[in-house]
Amino acid sequence: MYQARPDNGLQIEFQRILEAGGSQTIEHIKVDSSSTDKFQVMCRVNNVNQLFKITTLKVQYKTSANAQDYTDLAILQNIDTNNADTYRKPLLASGAGSSWTVEGSFDSTSSNGRDSTLGVSRPVSSMTCSNAVEYRCDLSYTMLGPAYNTANGMKSKELDVQVLPTTITRNVYNMSSLNTSLPIALSDTIGPFYVGQTVKMECSANIGSYNGTAQIRWLKSNFVPGSPLAPYYSPDAVIGDAQALGNCVYQQTDSVTYNMTAQDAGRTADNRLHFQCYVDISGNPNWVTPEEQRQNFKFIV
Repeated sequence: MYQARPDNGLQIEFQRILEAGGSQTIEHIKVDSSSTDKFQVMCRVNNVNQLFKITTLKVQYKTSANAQDYTDLAILQNIDTNNADTYRKPLLASGAGSSWTVEGSFDSTSSNGRDSTLGVSRPVSSMTCSNAVEYRCDLSYTMLGPAYNTANGMKSKELDVQVLPTTITRNVYNMSSLNTSLPIALSDTIGPFYVGQTVKMECSANIGSYNGTAQIRWLKSNFVPGSPLAPYYSPDAVIGDAQALGNCVYQQTDSVTYNMTAQDAGRTADNRLHFQCYVDISGNPNWVTPEEQRQNFKFIV
């Protein structure tokens, strides 16, 4: 006789495996493209009641939020003793994709495999909004005698994915010369410009999932060589609307204008007129674009 037992003590956990060592149990994941941590989905059998023998244990997921069925990610089977490659060995399901790695082990200290685990993991940096779906542990097993009925337990959990900002791209326009776009690279010094000319600087930033709290900020070099950059605010700043790139990632484009001054023309080669844009998130998390990833505009005046 077959019995459906919704979860019966089966456990599913989301873990962040830290590169520095240790792990954190999480309910949602913040995706940082520079992270060396791993995300893990783990199924644990040890609390299942009336378990006589594991038949199969599976890690599954929905391929999209609206999917009706589950797709296998990993399988552990305790049926076919003749299949040495899969018998009591965690196996990544075909079609799971190259980003996932199988985890876990069969509990060989007891005949029923009560303390078996099965999971999958992938680099945090490889995750996207498409991973914000429901994951499920699916256990088939034989119950204790005398009937030794076949039973099935399932436990599911939804993952919330928040993507931190990534790339910033730049454009600069000579507003005194028919709005001409100028080619620039990260290390370029742009010019020459003359006193009285106006430039428009434009930064287009992937702001991740933070379309409500992320802002593009601007910094400007001080006139004193060696001084830190100072916040720059332009009365002619244009703040763009966040545009959706996917189901949880947005892009925003802001611009500022600047009029070249006589003081700028007196700057030395080691202290050029220098602007910088970056993304700032206030709230949870408090996050700013790392300095080594910030975008620079340098001008010869």
